[in-house]
Amino acid sequence: MVLTKISAILLVVELIVGIGLGYGMGFITYQSEIVSLETQIIDLASTNMNYETHISSLESQISNLQSQLITKSGYAKFSAYGFSFEYPQEMYLSIEGVLEIDVNKHSGLVMAKKLNETEVLVVLWLNATYPRDLDVALEDGFSTGTGITRGQRVNSTINGHEIKYQDYTITIDNITYYGVMASWNCDINRIVYSISYLDAEEDVLSPFLQYLDSFVCH
Repeated sequence: MVLTKISAILLVVELIVGIGLGYGMGFITYQSEIVSLETQIIDLASTNMNYETHISSLESQISNLQSQLITKSGYAKFSAYGFSFEYPQEMYLSIEGVLEIDVNKHSGLVMAKKLNETEVLVVLWLNATYPRDLDVALEDGFSTGTGITRGQRVNSTINGHEIKYQDYTITIDNITYYGVMASWNCDINRIVYSISYLDAEEDVLSPFLQYLDSFVCH
């Protein structure tokens, strides 16, 4: 619409100039009007440039949002019992009680697994041991398995909470699996969380950190 308005004004200016050339007596008056209209054209052109800049900025923002949507497509969100995390939609969830028969906000276990594949994610939560020594928690976790080779233990944070995690490998039926185990205390709901991620693919740290980044305790 702005460009249409500019074109229309240009046409009017051309007509006025033509009239001015044909009728010398009104030249001064017409010249003044031409100058005024040219000023309006410059203003409109400037406004149009601002619009184009704004449109370009909006298009860039839309592109960024679409990129984020594409990144998150294919993921579902688990949200219950005082926490939430994102996981691939093709994973199937199972929920079990830990300290009690029924799972509740005080304790429980969620396992996410892909059918016919080795990728497994387990989330365990307990309030009976809060606050937990994170090194002790990891040691207790590793003590339940045999033939485990551990990597380096890492200190980090998750949404402001101190967390410790450690990668490991384990061989089962002549197949080597790669995993990461983590534990942290959430002071918001006073729950101790532990996550264990396992896959036959060697690069487990990247998906593990992606799961961890999506985890929020409420």
